[in-house]
Amino acid sequence: MIATKSMFISTQKNNSLMRNIHCDSLPYKLLANQMTIINTFLLEYSLGNYNNVVNMFTRDKNYKLAVALKLLAVNPQLYPDYEKIRKTANYALQGINQVILQHLTLKDTQGKLLVATEKESILYNMDKLQDYLNKLKNSHNPLPDVSVSIIKAIIAPEILAYITEYGYPSGGVFDTDKMAIILLKGTS
Repeated sequence: MIATKSMFISTQKNNSLMRNIHCDSLPYKLLANQMTIINTFLLEYSLGNYNNVVNMFTRDKNYKLAVALKLLAVNPQLYPDYEKIRKTANYALQGINQVILQHLTLKDTQGKLLVATEKESILYNMDKLQDYLNKLKNSHNPLPDVSVSIIKAIIAPEILAYITEYGYPSGGVFDTDKMAIILLKGTS
């Protein structure tokens, strides 16, 4: 009971302090608008709608959010709490990017697992194994002809500029502030 009472008193003090902070100022409102957009993706993720996140969170949307958050940056010495909130939005944006990378990796791995499971089933089923060996024996070439095609890798200019400027990001997720700087340089 004592802990509850002291928490209540502490909450009352915090509420009175919060009234003195101008959270209804324009920068906070603009930041709140960006957080509302980011929260849409976080909600979809928390509900397990990973495909929705992948489909909704386009590169263009990611870049627009990154630039918007960077343009909302203020001096952290003058406004440390605001900058903490803005950085949290950046981290959430980077987290969404990581979610997408992991989801795409999972889908690729699931496809590979399906192929491997199918091939593995031949090894433990004598009828399937015999059929497989007979097909190989009857073919003129036990090793099939393989054609190799190479897709030319195209790196988006902003990605190349980021890697040139900052190096490849750890974990494959680009820092949103750094990407925003690259994007803003490209538009000026």
